[in-house]
Amino acid sequence: MQVVIRKYRPSDKEAACGLFSTGILGHIYPCFCHTMTSPLYIIITMALSAAGFLLGSVLGALVLPGIWVGLIYYCCHELFSSFVRGQLQSDMQDISRSYLSRPDDCFWVAEAEVGGTSQIVGMVAVVGKHSAGKRQGELFRMIISPLFRRMGLGARLTQTVIDFCKDSGFSEVELETSTTQAAAVALYMKLGFHVALSHRNTHAPYWIIMLSKVVIRKYRPSDKEAVCSLFSTGILEHIYPCFRNAMTSPLYIIITMALSAAGFLLGSVLGALVLPGIWVGLIYYCCHELYSSFVRGQLQSDMQDISRSYLSRPDDCFWVAEAEVGGTSQIVGTAAVLANQSGGVKQGELRRLSISPLFRRKGLGSRLTQTVTEFCEERGFSELVLQTSASRTAAVNLYKNLGFYVVLVVMQVVIRKYRPSDKEAACGLFSTGILGHIYPCFCHTMTSPLYIIITMALSAAGFLLGSTLVESPPQFFCNQA
Repeated sequence: MQVVIRKYRPSDKEAACGLFSTGILGHIYPCFCHTMTSPLYIIITMALSAAGFLLGSVLGALVLPGIWVGLIYYCCHELFSSFVRGQLQSDMQDISRSYLSRPDDCFWVAEAEVGGTSQIVGMVAVVGKHSAGKRQGELFRMIISPLFRRMGLGARLTQTVIDFCKDSGFSEVELETSTTQAAAVALYMKLGFHVALSHRNTHAPYWIIMLSKVVIRKYRPSDKEAVCSLFSTGILEHIYPCFRNAMTSPLYIIITMALSAAGFLLGSVLGALVLPGIWVGLIYYCCHELYSSFVRGQLQSDMQDISRSYLSRPDDCFWVAEAEVGGTSQIVGTAAVLANQSGGVKQGELRRLSISPLFRRKGLGSRLTQTVTEFCEERGFSELVLQTSASRTAAVNLYKNLGFYVVLVVMQVVIRKYRPSDKEAACGLFSTGILGHIYPCFCHTMTSPLYIIITMALSAAGFLLGSTLVESPPQFFCNQA
């Protein structure tokens, strides 16, 4: 079957937009399968099925996980549907203006005879740009009709883009895809492409060419709202990992199981779910309040006036990463540095490194950190320090790859004789220290074999007493004179 590749015409719009929508929406099912086969979602599905069964209904064991699975599919569908709607209202709304108005841009369609009529069965586009003094072409909108895949059409369309870029004097052609698209990766490597940047320890590593769209610049007062929003989002994302870490600790697992058992011993299957449910909700609330209060505090301190906090001294600075998202400029990353003296050594402290979720695992964190490092080197800082936690493995690996290493910082402590003015602080410290033994003493007592036996005996006695009270009707006595 003969396929002709030609430039886009305005009369192709409806067919091109239809093919684009079909191609993007084809990712819904793979996304759904990838999500539902992850360990976390398998556990949630099984837990919902068990909960439905414990409620005394085999139907519930099917309905509850069925609702959950349907919700996940809806989310996957809405994710790609919203992307299609957004693109159809941006560059795909006027393809001629978006891709044919400049000599360095182009849009092609592949046309073939299907059932006696000409149909658009493939498309591809290229956008010319300048990056670091080089002229580059970025491959866009590669879509192939399902009926024409694995027939060499993808290679022909890609080669058309390469030939166009060579004729236009471009030094290289860039594109973005993921390693989960094995057929596309194999095609691009066969045509001479190579990996620009890849990430380990991720479920879906990316080939990132997108970084050329991101500009790192100094903070402006007009950026405040976007920067504060990005900061808040980044901090509040730690709520779920904190909650998960708490609920998977041995102590909290034991408490949850004990509450479930207590609810069941009280004679109610519903109580076996409600009591631990209240406990789990309380823990989540505490985790949420912990990070929410931190955000509120920071928004009222250095983030309240970023210019004064980070741009009033020549050795301090605050940067933002700006990118085009959906046709509008958005702040997608931040980083800051504060100069300080420690032991006669001039140091820079890296702070406020935040990356938008859409731009993570794409090298932007490395670029922002490198920007801070170069700033410190220009000002003669002897070292750059930062603070993070071991649980943030992605951040720790990033910093190690950039040459950072773990140090132990010990605060300077001076030992002196007591003064009368120290009385209030000393008494407070004494009280706190002694009262700090209450919880260890309680845990030690309650985990001893004798107290465990007593607790279980009381629980059994309470259950038997409840059964007796239910089974034995009340009796009334009276004494007649």
